[in-house]
This record gives sequence, C-alpha cells and structure tokens, in this order.
Amino acid sequence: MMEPNNRLFVLSWMLKRPGLKIQISRRPKELPQLKSTENELMQSVDVLKSRNRIFDTPPTLNELLDPPEEAEIREMDLAREIVEMVEHEMAVARGEVIEIDSDEDEDLVGLCITRIQAMTLCEQQPQQQPA
Repeated sequence: MMEPNNRLFVLSWMLKRPGLKIQISRRPKELPQLKSTENELMQSVDVLKSRNRIFDTPPTLNELLDPPEEAEIREMDLAREIVEMVEHEMAVARGEVIEIDSDEDEDLVGLCITRIQAMTLCEQQPQQQPA
C-alpha cells in the first residue's frame, strides 16, 4: 500500500506528463442492491397484473422510475420559468423594475459617501419642529 505522500507524488507526476489521458467511465457499475430492487419492483408489477389490478399493458421499469406525468410537470415548470422571465423583461421595459448589473458596481464608487459626509449633510438639513 502506498503512503499518502507517495500517492500525491505519483499523481502529480502523472498529471505533468504530456499526452496522458484519463478516462472516466460513463456508465456507473451496476450495484447488486439496485438490480435486486429493480427486480422486486417488476415482480410486484407482475403480481398486480396477475391480480387484475393493472388493466392495460404493465408499465416498464423506465416508465415507473420516470413517469410521463412528471415529464409534463417538468415541462410546465420550464414554461412557467420562461413566462416569468418574459414578464420580468416586460416590467423592465415599462420602467416598473430597474435592473442593476453586478458589473456596473464600479460606476457606483463615485456615488458613495463617507459617514462624516453623511453627518455633515444631516447637519445642513433644516430642523423640523414637531407640530
């Protein structure tokens, strides 16, 4: 077994080598527990079908895990987000909302005042007498 420092050295040496390719598998390994759970789920579907609790074609595993109804909800959420963005842009165009970009913070530097300047401005304001 390698010492942690040795592994770090080997890793840093490997990363410095030109032309080194690191390949990451796109498909995760199938876990035995996942496979057995999927099998149990499909057996339950078969039992429901045999007891006449499923009247049409039984759903596939993919249909059970990602039902079409949920896809419709995701599409509705996406549509709702688009509507909200358009409504926001229309409100900006009407002048109801003012957008401030974070990139424009540099423009605000000249507008900042110090505490002393603020106190001086407050002292210069005429005093209002309570009625």
